[in-house]
Amino acid sequence: MTAYRSIAVGAVVLALAWSLLASRGNADAGHGADSHDTHGEQHGEGHEEDRHAADLAQVWNSLKHTRDGIAADIEAGSLNAIHEKTEILETEAKSLLQHSTSLEPKKRERVESLIRQITKLGGTLHAAADAGDQDRTRREFKRLDGLLQLLQAQYPAGSLEPHGHPPAAGHSSERSHGHGEGHVHGNNGPQGLVSTRARASVLVRSTDFHFKPTTIKLRAGIPTRIELQNDGQTEHSLVVKTPDGEYDWIHLHAQAGTSVAATYQLDQPGEYRVLCTIPGHTEAGMTGELIVEAEDTHGHHGEH
Repeated sequence: MTAYRSIAVGAVVLALAWSLLASRGNADAGHGADSHDTHGEQHGEGHEEDRHAADLAQVWNSLKHTRDGIAADIEAGSLNAIHEKTEILETEAKSLLQHSTSLEPKKRERVESLIRQITKLGGTLHAAADAGDQDRTRREFKRLDGLLQLLQAQYPAGSLEPHGHPPAAGHSSERSHGHGEGHVHGNNGPQGLVSTRARASVLVRSTDFHFKPTTIKLRAGIPTRIELQNDGQTEHSLVVKTPDGEYDWIHLHAQAGTSVAATYQLDQPGEYRVLCTIPGHTEAGMTGELIVEAEDTHGHHGEH
Protein backbone atom coordinates (compact mmCIF):
# COMPACT_ATOMS: atom_id res chain seq x y z
CA MET A 1 0.00 0.00 0.00
CA THR A 2 2.81 2.33 0.88
CA ALA A 3 4.37 1.80 -2.54
CA TYR A 4 1.06 2.45 -4.33
CA ARG A 5 0.51 5.57 -2.21
CA SER A 6 3.98 6.90 -3.13
CA ILE A 7 3.29 6.28 -6.82
CA ALA A 8 -0.05 8.09 -6.57
CA VAL A 9 1.49 11.08 -4.82
CA GLY A 10 4.26 11.21 -7.41
CA ALA A 11 1.71 11.18 -10.21
CA VAL A 12 -0.18 14.07 -8.64
CA VAL A 13 3.03 16.09 -8.25
CA LEU A 14 3.97 15.45 -11.88
CA ALA A 15 0.48 16.47 -13.03
CA LEU A 16 0.65 19.71 -11.06
CA ALA A 17 4.12 20.49 -12.38
CA TRP A 18 3.00 19.84 -15.97
CA SER A 19 -0.04 22.09 -15.47
CA LEU A 20 2.12 24.93 -14.13
CA LEU A 21 4.57 24.65 -17.02
CA ALA A 22 1.74 24.68 -19.57
CA SER A 23 0.17 27.76 -17.96
CA ARG A 24 3.48 29.61 -17.95
CA GLY A 25 4.09 28.74 -21.59
CA ASN A 26 0.69 30.12 -22.58
CA ALA A 27 1.36 33.30 -20.61
CA ASP A 28 4.73 33.80 -22.31
CA ALA A 29 3.16 33.23 -25.69
CA GLY A 30 0.47 35.77 -24.92
CA HIS A 31 3.07 38.29 -23.73
CA GLY A 32 5.07 37.76 -26.91
CA ALA A 33 1.98 38.36 -29.01
CA ASP A 34 1.18 41.52 -27.04
CA SER A 35 4.75 42.78 -27.49
CA HIS A 36 4.57 42.07 -31.20
CA ASP A 37 1.24 43.90 -31.46
CA THR A 38 2.61 46.90 -29.52
CA HIS A 39 5.72 47.03 -31.71
CA GLY A 40 3.53 46.84 -34.78
CA GLU A 41 1.37 49.71 -33.51
CA GLN A 42 4.43 51.85 -32.77
CA HIS A 43 5.88 51.05 -36.18
CA GLY A 44 2.58 52.00 -37.78
CA GLU A 45 2.46 55.26 -35.85
CA GLY A 46 5.98 56.08 -37.05
CA HIS A 47 4.95 55.53 -40.66
CA GLU A 48 1.88 57.71 -40.10
CA GLU A 49 4.02 60.56 -38.71
CA ASP A 50 6.42 60.27 -41.65
CA ARG A 51 3.51 60.40 -44.08
CA HIS A 52 2.07 63.53 -42.41
CA ALA A 53 5.51 65.20 -42.49
CA ALA A 54 5.92 64.35 -46.18
CA ASP A 55 2.42 65.67 -46.97
CA LEU A 56 3.13 68.92 -45.10
CA ALA A 57 6.39 69.47 -47.00
CA GLN A 58 4.68 68.68 -50.30
CA VAL A 59 1.89 71.22 -49.69
CA TRP A 60 4.39 73.90 -48.65
CA ASN A 61 6.57 73.35 -51.71
CA SER A 62 3.51 73.49 -53.95
CA LEU A 63 2.54 76.77 -52.29
CA LYS A 64 6.07 78.14 -52.85
CA HIS A 65 5.91 77.07 -56.50
CA THR A 66 2.64 78.99 -56.93
CA ARG A 67 4.16 82.03 -55.22
CA ASP A 68 7.13 81.91 -57.60
CA GLY A 69 4.74 81.68 -60.54
CA ILE A 70 2.93 84.83 -59.41
CA ALA A 71 6.27 86.64 -59.06
CA ALA A 72 7.26 85.60 -62.58
CA ASP A 73 3.91 86.78 -63.98
CA ILE A 74 4.33 90.18 -62.32
CA GLU A 75 7.85 90.58 -63.70
CA ALA A 76 6.62 89.63 -67.17
CA GLY A 77 3.66 92.01 -66.91
CA SER A 78 1.25 89.09 -67.41
CA LEU A 79 -1.27 90.23 -64.82
CA ASN A 80 -4.12 88.25 -66.39
CA ALA A 81 -2.27 85.03 -65.57
CA ILE A 82 -2.28 85.85 -61.85
CA HIS A 83 -6.02 85.27 -61.31
CA GLU A 84 -5.97 81.49 -61.27
CA LYS A 85 -2.73 81.34 -59.28
CA THR A 86 -4.08 83.50 -56.44
CA GLU A 87 -7.02 81.11 -56.07
CA ILE A 88 -4.65 78.13 -56.05
CA LEU A 89 -2.47 79.89 -53.47
CA GLU A 90 -5.44 80.41 -51.15
CA THR A 91 -6.47 76.75 -51.48
CA GLU A 92 -2.92 75.55 -50.78
CA ALA A 93 -2.62 77.80 -47.73
CA LYS A 94 -5.81 76.29 -46.28
CA SER A 95 -4.52 72.81 -47.09
CA LEU A 96 -1.32 73.62 -45.20
CA LEU A 97 -3.41 74.31 -42.09
CA GLN A 98 -5.17 70.95 -42.43
CA HIS A 99 -1.77 69.21 -42.44
CA SER A 100 -0.46 71.18 -39.45
CA THR A 101 -1.89 68.88 -36.79
CA SER A 102 1.44 68.52 -34.96
CA LEU A 103 1.77 72.23 -34.14
CA GLU A 104 1.27 73.35 -30.56
CA PRO A 105 -2.02 75.25 -29.99
CA LYS A 106 -0.53 78.76 -29.94
CA LYS A 107 1.42 78.15 -33.13
CA ARG A 108 -1.66 76.72 -34.81
CA GLU A 109 -3.69 79.79 -33.84
CA ARG A 110 -0.97 81.98 -35.35
CA VAL A 111 -0.99 79.88 -38.53
CA GLU A 112 -4.79 80.22 -38.74
CA SER A 113 -4.51 84.00 -38.37
CA LEU A 114 -1.81 84.26 -41.04
CA ILE A 115 -3.77 82.09 -43.47
CA ARG A 116 -6.83 84.30 -43.02
CA GLN A 117 -4.65 87.31 -43.85
CA ILE A 118 -3.12 85.51 -46.84
CA THR A 119 -6.58 84.59 -48.14
CA LYS A 120 -7.79 88.18 -47.78
CA LEU A 121 -4.64 89.58 -49.39
CA GLY A 122 -4.95 87.06 -52.22
CA GLY A 123 -8.27 88.68 -53.09
CA THR A 124 -6.70 92.15 -52.95
CA LEU A 125 -3.86 91.01 -55.20
CA HIS A 126 -6.39 89.50 -57.60
CA ALA A 127 -8.29 92.81 -57.74
CA ALA A 128 -5.12 94.83 -58.37
CA ALA A 129 -4.09 92.51 -61.20
CA ASP A 130 -7.61 92.58 -62.62
CA ALA A 131 -7.45 96.38 -62.71
CA GLY A 132 -4.16 96.19 -64.60
CA ASP A 133 -2.39 98.21 -61.91
CA GLN A 134 1.12 96.76 -61.95
CA ASP A 135 2.55 99.03 -59.21
CA ARG A 136 -0.25 98.15 -56.82
CA THR A 137 0.06 94.49 -57.76
CA ARG A 138 3.76 94.59 -56.87
CA ARG A 139 3.02 96.22 -53.51
CA GLU A 140 0.33 93.71 -52.62
CA PHE A 141 2.59 90.84 -53.67
CA LYS A 142 5.37 92.06 -51.36
CA ARG A 143 2.90 92.14 -48.49
CA LEU A 144 1.81 88.63 -49.40
CA ASP A 145 5.43 87.49 -49.56
CA GLY A 146 6.02 88.87 -46.06
CA LEU A 147 3.04 86.92 -44.72
CA LEU A 148 4.35 83.73 -46.34
CA GLN A 149 7.71 84.25 -44.63
CA LEU A 150 5.96 84.67 -41.29
CA LEU A 151 3.92 81.56 -42.01
CA GLN A 152 7.07 79.55 -42.68
CA ALA A 153 8.56 80.82 -39.42
CA GLN A 154 5.80 79.11 -37.39
CA TYR A 155 7.13 75.65 -38.26
CA PRO A 156 10.20 73.91 -36.79
CA ALA A 157 13.37 74.39 -38.83
CA GLY A 158 13.59 71.87 -41.64
CA SER A 159 10.03 70.53 -41.23
CA LEU A 160 8.88 72.13 -44.49
CA GLU A 161 11.89 70.87 -46.44
CA PRO A 162 11.41 67.75 -48.63
CA HIS A 163 11.66 64.61 -46.44
CA GLY A 164 12.36 66.82 -43.42
CA HIS A 165 15.92 67.70 -44.42
CA PRO A 166 17.44 70.75 -42.68
CA PRO A 167 18.08 73.98 -44.61
CA ALA A 168 20.91 74.04 -47.10
CA ALA A 169 24.48 74.63 -45.97
CA GLY A 170 25.39 78.28 -45.58
CA HIS A 171 22.22 79.15 -43.68
CA SER A 172 23.91 79.70 -40.34
CA SER A 173 21.88 80.94 -37.41
CA GLU A 174 21.98 80.95 -33.65
CA ARG A 175 19.35 81.22 -30.96
CA SER A 176 20.10 83.77 -28.31
CA HIS A 177 18.67 83.97 -24.81
CA GLY A 178 14.94 84.28 -24.24
CA HIS A 179 11.89 82.18 -23.50
CA GLY A 180 10.13 82.44 -26.85
CA GLU A 181 11.28 81.64 -30.34
CA GLY A 182 13.30 83.52 -32.92
CA HIS A 183 13.80 82.84 -36.59
CA VAL A 184 16.45 83.66 -39.14
CA HIS A 185 15.97 83.87 -42.89
CA GLY A 186 18.49 84.52 -45.62
CA ASN A 187 19.25 84.11 -49.29
CA ASN A 188 21.75 81.79 -50.95
CA GLY A 189 23.58 84.58 -52.78
CA PRO A 190 27.12 85.82 -52.10
CA GLN A 191 25.76 88.45 -49.70
CA GLY A 192 23.63 88.05 -46.61
CA LEU A 193 23.70 85.13 -44.23
CA VAL A 194 27.11 83.46 -43.86
CA SER A 195 28.58 80.63 -41.80
CA THR A 196 32.00 82.24 -41.24
CA ARG A 197 33.08 83.52 -37.83
CA ALA A 198 31.93 87.06 -37.04
CA ARG A 199 34.57 89.79 -36.81
CA ALA A 200 32.20 92.49 -35.53
CA SER A 201 28.87 92.64 -33.74
CA VAL A 202 25.79 94.85 -33.58
CA LEU A 203 22.95 94.84 -31.05
CA VAL A 204 19.60 96.27 -32.12
CA ARG A 205 16.78 96.57 -29.59
CA SER A 206 13.18 96.72 -30.72
CA THR A 207 10.47 98.27 -28.61
CA ASP A 208 6.93 98.64 -29.80
CA PHE A 209 7.38 100.23 -33.24
CA HIS A 210 10.94 101.56 -32.80
CA PHE A 211 14.46 100.29 -33.46
CA LYS A 212 17.31 101.35 -31.14
CA PRO A 213 19.58 102.51 -32.66
CA THR A 214 17.69 103.64 -35.72
CA THR A 215 20.92 103.72 -37.74
CA ILE A 216 23.08 100.58 -38.01
CA LYS A 217 26.61 100.70 -39.43
CA LEU A 218 28.49 97.75 -40.92
CA ARG A 219 31.78 97.38 -42.77
CA ALA A 220 31.50 95.99 -46.28
CA GLY A 221 32.95 92.50 -46.58
CA ILE A 222 33.20 91.98 -42.80
CA PRO A 223 31.16 89.11 -41.27
CA THR A 224 29.07 90.80 -38.57
CA ARG A 225 26.93 89.22 -35.88
CA ILE A 226 23.61 91.06 -35.74
CA GLU A 227 21.36 90.49 -32.73
CA LEU A 228 17.73 91.58 -32.55
CA GLN A 229 16.59 91.91 -28.94
CA ASN A 230 12.84 92.31 -28.72
CA ASP A 231 11.93 94.37 -25.66
CA GLY A 232 8.42 95.02 -26.95
CA GLN A 233 5.08 93.43 -26.20
CA THR A 234 4.60 91.87 -29.63
CA GLU A 235 6.70 90.08 -32.25
CA HIS A 236 9.06 92.12 -34.42
CA SER A 237 11.38 91.55 -37.36
CA LEU A 238 14.46 93.28 -38.71
CA VAL A 239 14.63 93.09 -42.49
CA VAL A 240 16.97 94.63 -45.06
CA LYS A 241 16.12 94.02 -48.72
CA THR A 242 18.51 93.69 -51.63
CA PRO A 243 18.71 96.85 -53.80
CA ASP A 244 16.19 95.45 -56.29
CA GLY A 245 13.81 94.64 -53.44
CA GLU A 246 13.39 91.05 -54.53
CA TYR A 247 15.24 89.24 -51.73
CA ASP A 248 16.20 89.70 -48.11
CA TRP A 249 19.83 90.39 -47.26
CA ILE A 250 18.99 90.35 -43.57
CA HIS A 251 15.90 88.86 -41.95
CA LEU A 252 15.63 88.32 -38.19
CA HIS A 253 12.35 87.58 -36.42
CA ALA A 254 11.89 87.53 -32.64
CA GLN A 255 8.87 86.98 -30.44
CA ALA A 256 8.19 89.40 -27.57
CA GLY A 257 10.77 89.11 -24.80
CA THR A 258 13.27 87.08 -26.83
CA SER A 259 16.31 87.73 -28.97
CA VAL A 260 17.78 86.10 -32.06
CA ALA A 261 21.13 86.56 -33.79
CA ALA A 262 22.95 85.52 -36.94
CA THR A 263 26.10 86.44 -38.85
CA TYR A 264 25.75 88.44 -42.06
CA GLN A 265 28.18 89.84 -44.61
CA LEU A 266 27.20 92.62 -47.03
CA ASP A 267 29.72 93.44 -49.72
CA GLN A 268 28.07 96.41 -51.41
CA PRO A 269 28.60 99.80 -49.69
CA GLY A 270 25.56 102.02 -49.53
CA GLU A 271 22.55 103.09 -47.48
CA TYR A 272 19.63 100.70 -47.08
CA ARG A 273 16.27 100.82 -45.37
CA VAL A 274 15.63 98.70 -42.28
CA LEU A 275 12.04 97.48 -41.87
CA CYS A 276 9.87 95.55 -39.47
CA THR A 277 7.77 93.49 -41.88
CA ILE A 278 5.14 92.39 -39.37
CA PRO A 279 1.88 93.60 -40.99
CA GLY A 280 1.18 97.19 -40.00
CA HIS A 281 4.51 97.81 -38.23
CA THR A 282 6.29 99.56 -41.11
CA GLU A 283 3.23 101.75 -41.57
CA ALA A 284 3.42 102.58 -37.85
CA GLY A 285 6.92 103.97 -38.39
CA MET A 286 9.06 100.99 -37.42
CA THR A 287 11.89 101.68 -39.85
CA GLY A 288 15.59 102.47 -39.67
CA GLU A 289 18.70 102.80 -41.80
CA LEU A 290 21.60 100.46 -42.50
CA ILE A 291 24.84 102.08 -43.66
CA VAL A 292 27.36 99.71 -45.21
CA GLU A 293 30.70 101.48 -45.24
CA ALA A 294 33.53 100.67 -47.63
CA GLU A 295 36.07 98.27 -46.17
CA ASP A 296 38.99 99.97 -44.46
CA THR A 297 41.96 99.34 -46.74
CA HIS A 298 44.30 99.63 -43.75
CA GLY A 299 42.63 96.64 -42.16
CA HIS A 300 41.41 98.37 -38.98
CA HIS A 301 38.03 96.93 -38.12
CA GLY A 302 36.78 97.61 -34.65
CA GLU A 303 33.83 96.10 -32.85
CA HIS A 304 30.62 98.02 -33.36
